[in-house]
Order: sequence, then structure tokens, then C-alpha cells
Amino acid sequence: MNSVRVKGEELGHGWCEIIIEVPMKKDESLFKPYDRIRTIEDVVGAPVAWPLSLVALDENEDLSIS
Repeated sequence: MNSVRVKGEELGHGWCEIIIEVPMKKDESLFKPYDRIRTIEDVVGAPVAWPLSLVALDENEDLSIS
């Protein structure tokens, strides 16, 4: 089984990979900082690890993988 990795680190149970497109608080600290990447602003448009408990899915969005 392949492990999902973000910025070289394996995601553990309860974590997922997201991409932040429109930040609400740019200066907010990341849950898992990476080297010099420390804030939301640093990762806009790039994959980042995020707690699954803080992810809300849009019921109307098609999330199937093609």
C-alpha cells in the first residue's frame, strides 16, 4: 500500500492533503510547518497537510477521480 506524502512527510491517520486557493487568514500558522513554510500565505496554491476533522466537503461537488 502506498502512503500519501505531503512535502516529503507521510500523512498519518486523521490527516488529508488539501490545496488552499483563497485564504481567509493569510498569517495563520500551519498545523504542520515545513522548513521555511510556516503560514497559510506560504502554501496558497500548493498541497499541504490538513486535519481531516477541519475539512468540510461540498455535497454538490463531484469528488470522483477520473
